Amino acid sequence: MKNPKSLFLIAVLFFCLSACEKNTNDDLLSYTTSEAEGQIVVDIDGEKYIFRDSQLTDSSIPIEVANFTATIKEVRNDGQLLVTFVDMDDMFVSLADGDYVVDGSTLETDFSEGDSVRIWFDGSVEEVLPAILPNVYKIELDN
Repeated sequence: MKNPKSLFLIAVLFFCLSACEKNTNDDLLSYTTSEAEGQIVVDIDGEKYIFRDSQLTDSSIPIEVANFTATIKEVRNDGQLLVTFVDMDDMFVSLADGDYVVDGSTLETDFSEGDSVRIWFDGSVEEVLPAILPNVYKIELDN
């Protein structure tokens, strides 16, 4: 878990920078305004944080959150899904071709083998075989 002081400083930084329209680049900190109105993306030591206006009624995941399409290869008894990577938007560093394990145990949707899905995650990958995506935000059927 992040240090509470760091989170407080990030929140203060957000409020200070939210009115800014320029980009800044620094080895330790950079920020940009987002394509979505009411949010700002802050990069601290290579880790991105997205801050959104708490008054927004839009609860969708921001486009800056890493996501990709995959095909479900196996639905396991414990709720985990074994998926095969299909495609990722060019704005992200692409995952390697192959299989990934994601936790689908808390999802309300029942998935089946062969389903095409879109997966949003924080970009971290545990490099074991098969690789594991430990921090998945959302999985939905991809039309």
